[in-house]
Amino acid sequence: MSQKNKPQPALALAVITTAVLLYAGDANAQTKPIQPTKGNYVGNVKKTAKNPEKKKTAGSSFSSKLLTNDQIFNSTQSVARVTSKQAKIFGPNASSTAALSIQPGVYLSGPDGTGVSNRSTISIRGIQVGVTSYSGNLEYNGITGLFDGIPIQNLDEGKSFHTVETPIGSLISGINTIYGPGNPRSRWFDSIGGTINFLPVQPSRHAKAKAAFSYGSFGSKIVSASADTGRFDGWSAVIAGAYAHGHSFRTGSYLPNHSEELFFKLRKHYHGNSYSFGAYYVDAKSYRPNQIPLSPIPGVTLSGLPNGTPYSQSSTGFYSTLPTSVWHKIDQDHMFLLYGRQRLKIASNVNLTNEMWYRNSVLNHYGVNNFYPPNSNSGAEVTYWHTNTYGDKLDFGVHLPMNRVAFGGYVIAGNTYVNGFGGNSLTGNPIPGIDGNPYPGNPTSITNHNYVETYASGFLQDRITPLPGLTIVPGLDFMDFQTHFFQNAPSIAAEYPNASYSTSPSLAKEYQRWEPSFGVNYKLLSNIAIYGNYSVTYQNPTAGNFNAAAGPLTELGTLYPVKSDDYEAGVKFHQKGFLGLDDVFADANYFHDQLSNETIPVTSPTNPLYTIFSYGNAILNGVNLSLDAKINHNWSMFSNVGFIHAYYTQYFSTADNQSYNGAPVSATPDVTANIGVTYSKYLNFVRSRVSATIFDQYYGAQFIFNNNDGAPSFHQKIGGYNVVNMELDARTSALNGLIPGIRYTAFSLNVTNLFNREYNSTADITGGGYFNTNTAGYEIVNPGAPRAVFGTLSFAF
Repeated sequence: MSQKNKPQPALALAVITTAVLLYAGDANAQTKPIQPTKGNYVGNVKKTAKNPEKKKTAGSSFSSKLLTNDQIFNSTQSVARVTSKQAKIFGPNASSTAALSIQPGVYLSGPDGTGVSNRSTISIRGIQVGVTSYSGNLEYNGITGLFDGIPIQNLDEGKSFHTVETPIGSLISGINTIYGPGNPRSRWFDSIGGTINFLPVQPSRHAKAKAAFSYGSFGSKIVSASADTGRFDGWSAVIAGAYAHGHSFRTGSYLPNHSEELFFKLRKHYHGNSYSFGAYYVDAKSYRPNQIPLSPIPGVTLSGLPNGTPYSQSSTGFYSTLPTSVWHKIDQDHMFLLYGRQRLKIASNVNLTNEMWYRNSVLNHYGVNNFYPPNSNSGAEVTYWHTNTYGDKLDFGVHLPMNRVAFGGYVIAGNTYVNGFGGNSLTGNPIPGIDGNPYPGNPTSITNHNYVETYASGFLQDRITPLPGLTIVPGLDFMDFQTHFFQNAPSIAAEYPNASYSTSPSLAKEYQRWEPSFGVNYKLLSNIAIYGNYSVTYQNPTAGNFNAAAGPLTELGTLYPVKSDDYEAGVKFHQKGFLGLDDVFADANYFHDQLSNETIPVTSPTNPLYTIFSYGNAILNGVNLSLDAKINHNWSMFSNVGFIHAYYTQYFSTADNQSYNGAPVSATPDVTANIGVTYSKYLNFVRSRVSATIFDQYYGAQFIFNNNDGAPSFHQKIGGYNVVNMELDARTSALNGLIPGIRYTAFSLNVTNLFNREYNSTADITGGGYFNTNTAGYEIVNPGAPRAVFGTLSFAF
């Protein structure tokens, strides 16, 4: 298909990067700071004297602090980070997941952009997590999401991690990411593709507070604030909250969304030990817009009736949506997380970390599809997922000569209750209790079942340093996956005599697997390290596989855990003062990941409410290149490029019972590239530091999924596109005398999609079920967001 903006060569990023570095290196040799060192501001971070850094590893700090370049340099893993400053590039209306896309090989997509209240999909090197608006994902629960080191993942794989549950505004302090499974100590049950830790603000030594107020395009209003008590007698606490409201950039219908978040953390330090208690609450609700045909299709109309106005990008507008009376979906997420962490020094060389948590998650999903209502008894559906999760992780660290041994494990228990109804009030079959319908209603279909799951891990890991500059990390993890599926629908069927329901039996299954791993990091020079790692890891099958209503793959004799054989190798560079630059970090790595026993969820070609499963094996391999440089007192930049070749060695479609071996993995751009350049300068005469950032992001072409065949297309692609964002920021102390206690005032202006490019971020080929039409084989897409402008005023005390 054609795109209105042509792909930009990723090679151009390297040229721009080189030019910036050469210019800045020369400028650095001639320019002196205009401020004294004491109290010097660099960008938006105050530079103060630092104590000598401790030799902490990336693994030991991953859960609670933003990793440093030194820690990443010393790691045997492929690791990346996002600073709080970088997270601001996408504007105040973006969720913290949007900031992930500045890392190499990361791709974000969704039906309504990456706003704070909009659910989206995260893809790291072809492996995904999150709720998508398209089917055919190779692995859509293969990344673990953490909040402050605690899993915010449901054990029920079908509805695992929702991006709206990540922190926004004043709550976010940074993001740590491990590519691939990682070492056993930092690995979780869904980490075959990576682990992402969203770090909230932390209690600190000194009292402080901050408030921010933002307004912008699409009626966006964002308010966030945080307050820190400082440390008193070893005690410190922080509280932060955020509220966001707006509506979709799609036109034709009012599609509002909102998010509310509240976070509290209390910490006690005593005699080298600490314990902390945290609580985090999220409530998010959004109207999800529909996908749109590229061109008019028979039967797809604005009214939902056969003879209505044709609905498509070319006939009704690039960003147009259907009236909510014809088609809409509402997603509402509630999540409450309660957790504690204790760090104890139980001997001179033995440390203990214990983490305990409780997570409550409720997802409400309501959809209307009233195309041809006289012929449809299922034009509306509502489904509730209610999950309770309990977990405990115990981690011992023992320091021995030339060895740092870690051992421990975790146990996580979860219970997910699913309750759903399908019907259509236009045909006399209303859904119970929805939109004023009297209970119990007269649904045409019901769903009611439970998943009770227990995952357990026991690991042993060593960090061996036999020679200066050489680090070897062998590890072994034992995983136990237990799943119980309880079918409840027959027991409530008598209440709904006109409803169909599943009669799939209740069942139980347990898998046990050993997961060996091996990593190495060797410093060729003090500033150059080569590294590599290998691991074998497993993941419990998608929960829907245990429900026989989902298709033929539910025969337990043919259902196996997903297996990942992952190889990584690369070289890292880190040096301060290199070629006159203040600080330079670079990483180049190759990865090869072989996935086996994948069950791929496919929307039924004729019924969008029904999911079947195809299955296959795949290979993902590629290269990631990244560069992060603080050039001098004024200039800084980052740049990265990721290349991937992803394909199925085996693929069998249950939609048409055909094999599609060698098919490309869909929804995976072959290239991702980013470059961001920041210039900042302190203006003495107005006591202000001003900065400007330009950020260019490019996604290459990607193959799309053909839902008509239940398999990826060998030939049809969605074209590549690039989007430019800009941020202008000013921080001043000139107003300090006007407001008591204020440390500084900041003003920022964000412009996303600066050149207002029209592009489609995702696409697939429908079998006709999406719009309940008899026509099949046409392309439906999700357009990306147009230009948006946001202004923010913030105060720090």
